[in-house]
Amino acid sequence: MKLFVYEHITSGALAAQDLPVSLAQEGDSMLTAILQDLAEQPQLELLVLRDSRLAEIDSLPHHSSCELFWVKNSEQFNQQWETAIQQADNTLVIAPETDEQLTNIQHDIVGRGKTYLGSSPKSTLISTNKLRCSQHLLAHDIATVKTQTVSQWQINSVDSA
Repeated sequence: MKLFVYEHITSGALAAQDLPVSLAQEGDSMLTAILQDLAEQPQLELLVLRDSRLAEIDSLPHHSSCELFWVKNSEQFNQQWETAIQQADNTLVIAPETDEQLTNIQHDIVGRGKTYLGSSPKSTLISTNKLRCSQHLLAHDIATVKTQTVSQWQINSVDSA
């Protein structure tokens, strides 16, 4: 079975901009950890997009099957993304929730009729926004703490006189 393991920051998705060093290190740590675990499963062929500014992943067992799709620019990212998605039987995603990036990636995968290993895009959209999650829970009669935006928050001034 071919499994596309996608880590957003280290994938080359940011090829058109400077690669944030700390985020790349964090992404690399998460990616390496999951790849090491998955590489122990002999039935898996792993597919990984890799930003060409990063080093090869050399901490995998020698017997593992891991194909790296190197990415140098945005155009190549799009091509490699298409190739990996088409070849994969399943996809596992590690991506930031900021600006609904994870949800958008999930929608792309599911919209192609491909199998995504993880929560549904709708679940991710709800659970990654505290206000939206609170409203969803309350709409389904599930008790939750009062949640509001900063603009809704009222500060009562204290008269010190």
